[in-house]
Parts: sequence; structure tokens; C-alpha cells
Amino acid sequence: MLKFFRHLFDTKGLFHAIERSMEVFWRFALGGRRLDNVTDLVETVFGPTDLRMTFFVSAGAVHRHRTRIKRLHDLGHDIGSHGVYHSRMDMLPLDLQTKVLNESYRVLEDAGFGIRGFRPPYLNYNTDTRIALENGPFGWTSGEVIFWNDGFENGESIERLGPLYHFHQSDHKLSLPCERLGVLDIPVTAPDDEILYERYRLRSADSMQKAWCKIFEDIHRRGELFHVLFHPERFPQISRAIDGLVDYVQSRNPSVWMTRLDELARWWSLRRNWRWNRVSNGRVELQIPEEASVLASAVEPETEGLISDGLIYKDYRRVSTAENYPAWTVGLSDRCPKELGKFLHREGFLAEYSDQPEQHSLFIDRGDFSERNARALLEEVDSCEKPVLRVWRWPNGHQSAFCISADICAVDLRDFVERTLNF
Repeated sequence: MLKFFRHLFDTKGLFHAIERSMEVFWRFALGGRRLDNVTDLVETVFGPTDLRMTFFVSAGAVHRHRTRIKRLHDLGHDIGSHGVYHSRMDMLPLDLQTKVLNESYRVLEDAGFGIRGFRPPYLNYNTDTRIALENGPFGWTSGEVIFWNDGFENGESIERLGPLYHFHQSDHKLSLPCERLGVLDIPVTAPDDEILYERYRLRSADSMQKAWCKIFEDIHRRGELFHVLFHPERFPQISRAIDGLVDYVQSRNPSVWMTRLDELARWWSLRRNWRWNRVSNGRVELQIPEEASVLASAVEPETEGLISDGLIYKDYRRVSTAENYPAWTVGLSDRCPKELGKFLHREGFLAEYSDQPEQHSLFIDRGDFSERNARALLEEVDSCEKPVLRVWRWPNGHQSAFCISADICAVDLRDFVERTLNF
């Protein structure tokens, strides 16, 4: 228990720790009725839109509240694991982390939820967590955090989260799923409800909605993923903000893929196996999923036999499915690191190492590459004056993607005490 209170003070400070403790007591004192009310409200907000989300639940909560969790599952929401007792993973050795993964998976599988995803409690993990995940039963995780400042001042309360979260700044990191040590990680978009509500003190629905919509507009323009996280016990206070955000997302054109995390993970794993090869007369063949969208930049509505429709992303148009396509490729010199070529392939470009620059729409000759300059590299390719072919990130011509998830780490005070004792 001492570890829990030290964690509370380290990540929140004295004032926020006291405020949070009082808030937690009030929320969880209502017990299972609170989760029932939240489920009703979630269905009221999301039901008419057919939007479904992912709830990460601890095995301890499933043991005592299986019927309530099953109701969420029966309504079409995805269920993922949130550990056994919501213990900080980085405080556990590798063998105990492995035990947490296996036990939580077993409990949720036995409950009939068919889970594949795991979110580390407190969005906290270390290298051992990655190793345990790589060798464990889960197909994907969601632990990285991409932070969008968008005019907010990062004061002491935000800096306290540094040792807990794996923060990446949006200027330096693409908001996209990323595979590390063989495990797909779907990043969370921050600020989440906790940061907006408690640390930035945005308490009105209008101010929270405005902040999220501004972030989403940036993400949509970049063709990336907005993954909003909220805590169910706070949903009554933020439901109007999320409802307004969902309406805003649905109104965007080009459209947004609104999906669950498990469906996104399934798509990302399917898409990564796309391939291409050259055929005769300067054409290429693509081996892509049926739902994949092929885009071409800097082309007129009809070019070289391809019929294209409206803009999907920047000046990329979606082109009609064909037996083969023009060889609008990206050439790489021998100096380019292998990671650069792999990155361009993940981004859907037809990239290959070549000593004939004239055969390609764009030729790249650089000796270094890292995640920090990935966005700059994409801008270089996107600004190419010649047509470039690309297998797009999202299915069916959507420009960006949108997911919602929530963490259920406790339902009543008994759960909270149990989680504190097992911190």
C-alpha cells in the first residue's frame, strides 16, 4: 500500500492526490450501480451511431462483476485485459509480468470474451513487459502515449507523468500503430479525460470538446489515428464532450474510419503483408487486402487508364482497382538504411533499392534515418511533383481513423482496496 501512495504523490502531487482520493471514494462508493448507469449512458451516446469501443478490464473486476462486463460485451464492445489487480508493470520482475499476462488472459478467456488485446495499467511498461508480451498470448497492446500540446502549457502536473507514461510528442511521432519486439502497439492520444479534467482543469463539456476537436482536426489532416481514452467513472461528466466529438468526427469529409481497437489491430496486421512486383511495360502488380485503397498523388482524374475519384489525403486520389498499375515508385540509393526502406513499405510506398534514379518518380539518397525524421521524410515524398503510388493506411478510402477505449480497473470500493493492496 505504501507503494501505491508513493505513486499517487509522485504522479499527482499533494493537492491532486487528496482531490483524487476524495473523488475515487465518491465514485466507487456507488459500487456496481455506477457501472450500470455508465453502461446505460454509453449506449445512449453511442448506440444511435453504431459506434463500439474497447473496454480494458482487470481480471479481479471480472471475478466479481462478470455479469456487468458481459453486458458490455453483448452490446458489441470489445473487451481487453487490464492486468489482474491493476499493478504497475515496471515494478514487477519479468516472471511476475509473465504471470500477470497469462492469468489475466485465462480469466477473461474463461469468461467468454475472446480477447486479444492488453493495456498495461497506468499505461506503464518497460522492456520486460515487451518481452512478456512477445512470448505471451496477446496479439496487440495499447500503452504508448502521443501527446498533442495544441496551446496547452505543460506545467508541473504534466511533468509528473513523465516517469509513468511513455510520452511521445506529436511533432516527432506518427500517431499510428507500431510493431515493437513482435507486438503491435496502438498508441493513445493525449490529453485524455484525466489530463483535461484534472490537470488542465477543463471542467465544461464545451471546453473539453473544443480541445479534442482541435487535436482531431490535426490528426485527420495528417491521415493518422485519434484514439481517445476515458475512465468510465468520469463518463457522466464528459459524455457531452465525447458525444460532440463523435458528431464532429462523423461530419468530416473525406471520411473517418470509426472502429474498435481489435478491428484496427486486425486490419493493421492484414495490411502489413501487402506486396508488389514489376511486370512488363513499366507496370506493377499489387497484392493487397480486398478493402485496401490504392492512392496516387499528382494525377488528374483519368491518367494512364486509371480512374480516380476525390482527394483522400493531401493531393492523393483514390484510384480504381486494376490488374496492374503504372510503376510510380520510389527509388533508394545504397546509402539509405534498411530501416528507411522498411518504413516506406509500412507507409504503403512502392520503394526499392536502385542504381537507376530515372526509373522512379522520386529518388532518395541519404545515409541516416530515425523515427524523429519520419514525418519530414513523408513530407519529402508527398511533395514529389511526379505521380507516386501508395497503398493507403486505412481501408475503404477513409482518410483517418478514430477509436475510443476505456479502462475498468475497479467497480466498487472493495475492488479499489484490492487493487491498492496489490499495487
